[in-house]
Amino acid sequence: MERPVVSGAVANLAAGTLFGWSLVAEQAAADVGAPGSAGAAVFAVSIAVFTAALLAAGRALPAVGPRRLLGGAAGLAATGLGGAAAVPHPLALWGGVGALFGTASGLASGVAVGLAARSPPPAAARRPTWSSPPTPPVRCSSAWLLQRRSPPSAGGPAWARWR
Repeated sequence: MERPVVSGAVANLAAGTLFGWSLVAEQAAADVGAPGSAGAAVFAVSIAVFTAALLAAGRALPAVGPRRLLGGAAGLAATGLGGAAAVPHPLALWGGVGALFGTASGLASGVAVGLAARSPPPAAARRPTWSSPPTPPVRCSSAWLLQRRSPPSAGGPAWARWR
């Protein structure tokens, strides 16, 4: 495996931890004194932020590079989860998990997808095959297509009728 593929797989695993929030959301909301629906609302905010960060990562990847983006994502995730765990207040869940961890997961997923898209094809796909020559481009007009698809009663030369 090449290095970008391994990096992309690790980034995808790290970004997938956002979806584990649903396992602890209810208990985390209860621990900070938030209503039971707050856990689901924090997850909804984190998914919205995840989507925005995923789109931003596609634009930032060529300019910033995958290492810096993943480093920033790791810092955001550590700050968000650490803040949510250390501060017993409902706003810590909204800011830590909803905003920071959602952003970190979106950036990491964007890097994973970007690295997978840049991965070279397998060696077998790059080798030329001598058994099949390259296909020349097809040039045809719509009149030729209509003539080929017209029923035999429509006329036209016998060789041009659809079989």
